[in-house]
Amino acid sequence: MGPGATVPPSAAGGAMNLPNLEALTSAPPHQQKQLLGEALYPKIQNLQPKLAGKITGMLLEMDNSELFGLIDDDDKLREKVDEALTVYDEYVKAAEAAANPVTDSKPEEPSAGSEPEAVNV
Repeated sequence: MGPGATVPPSAAGGAMNLPNLEALTSAPPHQQKQLLGEALYPKIQNLQPKLAGKITGMLLEMDNSELFGLIDDDDKLREKVDEALTVYDEYVKAAEAAANPVTDSKPEEPSAGSEPEAVNV
């Protein structure tokens, strides 16, 4: 950065300063993922402290090029975190439903060949 250049607000927050950004862009793709995760985790932790690790892992499934954009754009990051929460909530609900199947409240139909129950009139 030259004289008079301004620091973007997200960089001013300390999540990603220029030397780290240079290291990130020059690193091999697998190492970029690690560095991107380290940059995104604190931001995600501010939004969702209890699920920050899970959400960071989910977002790291995205392409690195998309993840770069999330570092500088808090609105995009919040949108992706919300999407990840929706997917996670659906997963948890499906897992709970599979573990605890709800029985049908309708009475069972008599099976073929069985006697119908007697009805008192």
